[in-house]
This record gives sequence, structure tokens and C-alpha cells, in this order.
Amino acid sequence: MAAADIRDAMEILETKLLADGRDWVLKTDRPMLADIEVVWLFEWTLSMVDAKAKESPAEEIKGDAAASKIFSSVYAEEERVVEAEAVVTVQGLKKDDLVNVYPTDNKDMGSIGEFG
Repeated sequence: MAAADIRDAMEILETKLLADGRDWVLKTDRPMLADIEVVWLFEWTLSMVDAKAKESPAEEIKGDAAASKIFSSVYAEEERVVEAEAVVTVQGLKKDDLVNVYPTDNKDMGSIGEFG
């Protein structure tokens, strides 16, 4: 991450998102999820400044060893449902039930794929 990238991102924040004098990104009277997300983005960006220097070298493998590693790898996490969890038991939830899970300012709906 170059210093110029950080400068450019800050310029967008200052000259576009907050240019009209607002205190919060969504022009609300208090911070919302969008404000937290903006701060997180800059925190993450700054943490990447020297990430490459801290990176360990990648293991180099070729041919049959590479094929073996690829074909023996798990594609995705195994599905598991922990039906003994208190919330699951009390709510009577089961896999593929539709649920609403949200903070106060951003609502979403989806089906349960995994507990745990």
C-alpha cells in the first residue's frame, strides 16, 4: 500500500463524503454503521503499509506434489448444525430456517446454513 493510495482515500473522504460540513458519513446526528465501516477501512489500510515486509515466503511446490495438495484440499467448510445451543433450542431453529439478523441500522434476511 503506497502512501499515495492512503492520501487519495483521505482526499475522497474529506472532499466528497464530508465536504458539506457533516460530522457523520450519512449526515445523521450520531455515528452509524457506515461511519464505523469508513474508520475500519482506513485502519485496515494503515495496517497494510508494512505487511509485505512481515510476510513469510510462500512454499514452492511443483507437479505431482501440487496436484496432490490441490485435489486433497477441502473446497469449503463442512456444514454443521449445533442444535444443543440454547438460542437454537429456545427458538426451535433448524437448518434452512429463514431468520432476521441485524444491527439497529441495517436489516437483512437469510436462511440458516450453519450454527456454531
